[in-house]
Amino acid sequence: MYDFFVGIDPGQKGAIVTIDESSKIIDCMEFKNNPFHETLRYLQFYSAKLIIGIEKSKTFSKQGLVSGFNYGVGYGEIIGSIKNSGFPYIEIETKSWKKYFDLIIKHKAYEKLYQKKKINKIRAWEKAKIITDFNFMTNKGGLKDGVVDAFLIAEYMKSFGHKLKD
Repeated sequence: MYDFFVGIDPGQKGAIVTIDESSKIIDCMEFKNNPFHETLRYLQFYSAKLIIGIEKSKTFSKQGLVSGFNYGVGYGEIIGSIKNSGFPYIEIETKSWKKYFDLIIKHKAYEKLYQKKKINKIRAWEKAKIITDFNFMTNKGGLKDGVVDAFLIAEYMKSFGHKLKD
């Protein structure tokens, strides 16, 4: 039904990733380096059918008011850009795609938030490495966790995009 699957991890370190049926990454852009509207303008050159999955916006209990507001504004701009482009999209709850990839940690040993986040990033990277040979590391050896999450969201869309309601 679809030729390409797009995953979007919104936020400051977010990214957009486009994959094909074989899970090959066709395009990848990090939000901190590229404006989102440029990415959508690029996607409009695709002649094939694509569907977009975006991680649904939510604020966190430890997030400040200004930070939460800025995140919500950015998320709204992304949704507006998608709607304006005419591409079909689905907002996906974080727990849905993370549960699919077995990334939800509920163990007392990882109660400290920073430990849990670090473990989740590593586990997501390990799952992504099994699916694709794409290099998710920066030149300095850091992990591009926004790209990893966007890739896994696109992969989730490939598995369920035709079954999900938009």
